[in-house]
Amino acid sequence: MKSTLFFKSLFITTLSRLALAAKDDCTKIENYLEAKGYYETEPYLFDLNFCRNNSQGKVTSIEMYTYCLSEKDVNRIIGFTTIRNLSFNSNNGYHSSGSDHLRSCGNSKYFPSGISKLTNLRYLDLFGINTYKKGDISKIPKSVKILSLSYENVPQFVINEIGKLSNIEEITLIDSNKTKLNKLNLAPLANMKKITITRNDHSGMYKKYYLDSSMFKSFSKVSSLTIEYYVFNQKNFNTLMKYVPNLKELNFKSCGFDKNVNIKALKNLTKLESLEFDGTFDYCSDEYVVFDDYYCPLSNVPKFVYSMTNLKKLNVNRQNNPHVHLIGNLKNLEYLELGNTNLKTLPSGITSLKNLKYHGLQFNELKELPNSISNLKKLETLNVKFNEELSSVPRSVCNIKNFIYDNGNKKIKKICSSQSTTSTNKTTKKTTTTSSKVATKTTTKVPVSTVEGRCGKEYGACKEGYCCSQWGYCGKSTSYCGTGCQSTFGQCT
Repeated sequence: MKSTLFFKSLFITTLSRLALAAKDDCTKIENYLEAKGYYETEPYLFDLNFCRNNSQGKVTSIEMYTYCLSEKDVNRIIGFTTIRNLSFNSNNGYHSSGSDHLRSCGNSKYFPSGISKLTNLRYLDLFGINTYKKGDISKIPKSVKILSLSYENVPQFVINEIGKLSNIEEITLIDSNKTKLNKLNLAPLANMKKITITRNDHSGMYKKYYLDSSMFKSFSKVSSLTIEYYVFNQKNFNTLMKYVPNLKELNFKSCGFDKNVNIKALKNLTKLESLEFDGTFDYCSDEYVVFDDYYCPLSNVPKFVYSMTNLKKLNVNRQNNPHVHLIGNLKNLEYLELGNTNLKTLPSGITSLKNLKYHGLQFNELKELPNSISNLKKLETLNVKFNEELSSVPRSVCNIKNFIYDNGNKKIKKICSSQSTTSTNKTTKKTTTTSSKVATKTTTKVPVSTVEGRCGKEYGACKEGYCCSQWGYCGKSTSYCGTGCQSTFGQCT
């Protein structure tokens, strides 16, 4: 028996040394987990969801589970001072997966002490950490600017300690059925610049949940607010507008609205520069609805939205949008998303938006783009994917830095190929180089994100082989590649 234990110990020690000998940090981490072997029938390597090195082989981003790992193990895995983005995830879905035995250990019952040593850390996600002691939050490095955590098992003293961290600029609070946001006093977070309130409880995503707007009564100084997966009635919408008068950015992501909710109280936000109605909640029933969708977008985007001339960004996606013809009034727009709004023709006012840099028109019914779109001299990205009947575009759009269209659209390919051929026929070497650039610009690929581990409209695509989750993070697990996966910015299963 002692001999068996000796050789087992020797084997693990050897693997650990191999891990240290690895050329890059992510390989070292993988080797360390492989050396630990299996928990029952599942390898500990499943706990590593995402790892990215920089060009020098130093790890900069880690996303992981802590299932069945000791604090010593976790501290070893995150023991690299080059880490800038660190996420502790949790898989709380119903369905069985290849890591069910590991998941049975549950989320972390400790706050990893190694976090305090990560002096270059900028983004910290504590979603998979369920146990806190007083003083844990105060150990977060001063370099951290963005913090995310779940409300499950979070005591009030955690909120109080976060409020004392002057370095935190942006916080995401994830609500669940087990712990409601309205049970905690959020006043200590009043000085945060950006706040996101979201839900991530799969068992509760199949019926509507109204936002309790009273939680925002201390947020009059907040400049950016994102709300995700909640439903609004008239009362809680008006209350929200009352409590956040100084917003410059307001995002409703996959939110629902009761029938005939009037959003005219939005007019009170006179400083607003960015407004999003991005998608709708899919299960707006009072009862649990698992197999049928019950959408509840705005009854319509009202006229006055198109008179909010301070807006630099407007996202209207999966909404009823009868007044979009007034879009030309918003002369300061730099970013305009009109995806999935049943557009059959491009509103003429769009071509007068001289400051426009990004325009999203995907999932519509466009058949052609007008020549006047060439007037948008500052346009850097034009996305027309999933317009199945789109067959005519001016050649000039092929010169846009990021012209994104369906790979299978042969007619647009032919137009842009013709544009490249025309450039190639010119005789000077300089023009030939330009032709090469034009050919590259017509690619349908979205540029890879420059913010490690992040993806989506504001960041770009994940690197090859990774999925972009509904939350805007890159990874390979089902929580990234399954429900809500953004195929425009990565692969999906």
